[in-house]
Amino acid sequence: MMIRLALLSEYDSSRFDSDKSRWMNACARLRGVQITAAAASWPELESNHPDRFDAVILSAPPLRRPELAATIARARKHLLIEGLPVETSGDFEPLGKLFVQHGLRLMIGESLRYDPGVMSVKSALDTARLGRPALLRTHAWLSSDQVGDSHRQLLQQLDLAAWIYQTLPTEVYALRHGKRSDLRQVHLGFPESSMAIITLSESLPPGDRYHSYTLIGTTGAAYADDHRQMQLLFQGGSPKAKRTGMGILREVEELREFLAAIDEKRLPTISGSAVEQSLLLADAVRQSIDLRQPLQLQGGRYVPFA
Repeated sequence: MMIRLALLSEYDSSRFDSDKSRWMNACARLRGVQITAAAASWPELESNHPDRFDAVILSAPPLRRPELAATIARARKHLLIEGLPVETSGDFEPLGKLFVQHGLRLMIGESLRYDPGVMSVKSALDTARLGRPALLRTHAWLSSDQVGDSHRQLLQQLDLAAWIYQTLPTEVYALRHGKRSDLRQVHLGFPESSMAIITLSESLPPGDRYHSYTLIGTTGAAYADDHRQMQLLFQGGSPKAKRTGMGILREVEELREFLAAIDEKRLPTISGSAVEQSLLLADAVRQSIDLRQPLQLQGGRYVPFA
């Protein structure tokens, strides 16, 4: 079965062209899919290409995502959205139900689960080469001009931890410190004395972000980072970090999962409960920072220790 995709990119013309190029290249690497329409607004897409697509890839600013996602669901189209459409678990539930109600697939993109390095670590875990996960240590570094992206980065790290351990942590403790409160550290306690420690820094000089992951298991360990893709450019003044990139590997893997979910009539791996989990954890992190104390999981929500 051929899946016809429409690209809806509500950014400027440069970003639109970039989005179109990378997703068309991703489609070219897979069978049974093609982009048959592209537009910079939903009215344009709906009026010019009403019957030319079965699913939508949405690339839009955060504030536009909730309305557009709901509109696409009401139009009876599957949706792969780059980034979370909402910021709280309570807001996601009705949106997720809208897609389920119409028998549609909603998948959240831009996940670290499809980072090539992370996929290699998870593969080692799934094939029993590492034993049971005992400690996940992640670092995410952002520059000061990417502070607006820090919430998305935190959600990605939290989703990664819950995915590795296949459950929610039983304890959450988070701190925010540094000269400009630009460093966040999160400790997640999981069953059987296992844990995840997440560091998110916003103090890099201008340039691209980068990350690293270490997973220590009961019988082995694995490490991944994107440092090999980072180059320091010296052009006078402070050096700038520039990523040489990993091509469109993430887009290809996300698209592969999205198409499989449509074809097999199942939920994508990053939808529904997975999204609600990461949003619930983000809420707990904010609460822990505000209260300056750890929280524990009780009855499906995080509360301060008694």
